[in-house]
Amino acid sequence: MGVIVLTTIQNRNVVYYIHSVIVIAFMFGFRYLPSIAELSPIGMQALGIFLGTLYGWTFVDMMWPSLLCLLAVVLTGNGTIASVFQAGFGANVTTMTIFILALAAYFEQSGLTGWLANWFLSRKCNVGHPWMFVFMLLLCSFVISLFTNNLIGMIITWNIIYHIADVYGYEKRDKFITYLICGSCMSGAFAAIAVPFQMMSVIFLNSLYSAMDIFVDNLLYTVLAMLFSFTAIFAYVGIGKFIVKPNVAPLLSMEDKFSHLRREKMDKDCKIACFVLITYLLALFLPSVLPGWGWVNILSALGITGMAALCLILLALSKKSNGEFYINVNQIMRSGINWNVIILLGATGPMINLLESEEAGVIDALLNWIMPIVSDISSYLCIAFIVLVLGIATQFAHNMVLGMVFIPAFAPLVMSLGVSPIVLTVALCFALQNAYATPASSTQAAICFGNTEWVDTKETYRCMVTTSMVNLFMILFVFIPLLMIIF
Repeated sequence: MGVIVLTTIQNRNVVYYIHSVIVIAFMFGFRYLPSIAELSPIGMQALGIFLGTLYGWTFVDMMWPSLLCLLAVVLTGNGTIASVFQAGFGANVTTMTIFILALAAYFEQSGLTGWLANWFLSRKCNVGHPWMFVFMLLLCSFVISLFTNNLIGMIITWNIIYHIADVYGYEKRDKFITYLICGSCMSGAFAAIAVPFQMMSVIFLNSLYSAMDIFVDNLLYTVLAMLFSFTAIFAYVGIGKFIVKPNVAPLLSMEDKFSHLRREKMDKDCKIACFVLITYLLALFLPSVLPGWGWVNILSALGITGMAALCLILLALSKKSNGEFYINVNQIMRSGINWNVIILLGATGPMINLLESEEAGVIDALLNWIMPIVSDISSYLCIAFIVLVLGIATQFAHNMVLGMVFIPAFAPLVMSLGVSPIVLTVALCFALQNAYATPASSTQAAICFGNTEWVDTKETYRCMVTTSMVNLFMILFVFIPLLMIIF
């Protein structure tokens, strides 16, 4: 037995080093290949860094390929080690993400997310109505993900699903259990772009702002993103009822199995967290609807990052009745921040700057390739084509990187056609986050596909692929025309 385990570990090490060699070969050897689209040696090296980093994130790790990417960018001569690292880790999107993740960790620590989960599960409208029960469970995943992050929301919802399986007698890998687990992945994913302070929306919207200094109104964006998210959740319920058709007979029972949860009340910590959350949301949205008074201007100046930092400061200065502080900022920063994401963001900025530089010319070459395709078609078809291509690509490549690279690249093209680049940006927010059809499409999809103890792989593909196709269809034929009317 020990020999088998040792052999397995050795085989994994061999595969790991093979993938690692491929990453290094892309980053430092790609420039010696024959030129693609007449790219210069620096352009070929920039393309190699991009492909190598993407390959490393997919097959190796987030950390060291990101750091190697930064060093590779420095070695192209496109900046000093200080300027490259400053461009990556000092970027607005990086600092913003740090404070948002820390604030989300506080909401989880306070018990607010657990209380929300119990509230959704125990509603009387669920009793005897299986598809209302499904909707409320998906809404639970969405709301918890909205105020923490999609991985936390998904894992909390999974624990609820496991409990549901036990209460109603479902076996592991049952079609209905697989369907619910996949749905929690989908609804949690869209929570990450449903409000402007969530990490993915911050990254995508900031990509447009950094490229063209165009600001998307927080309140209007939230209304549109919420509309899309709820449409996707309703569509998933329809997919379950009319396509997947799992056995929901046990949920037709009129026995109120979760009535005891309705008696649970918010404790003081939860109430404080709820107050902080509502105050934070109001601070973000009020500058969109009120005239520029003095204190409104202060809120607008602080923005997403400043308000999150201010909330953390006030919580760190405030004490509970037992004399403890509401948060320990050091502990929150250690436990709540996903440093894989921060390092990834730190690497992506300088990499994109290199791709967009005149010396590399990669983005120019891409636009020269795509312009003949879109030059003779309408503005709607141009946007739809870009969204379709990237919406398919995101099932196999990192959506964050696709957004950060291609939103700045295509926004000027869309504006030249007489359409606001906000249309493309918001449509890509939806399409790029619609990433769960394969294990390679996103972190939450990989975790979901990997949960083989509870999900059936064949059913997982069926649910995920069908859902991603339906959502992409809605984006192309409903939301892009709507966005073109609004903007």
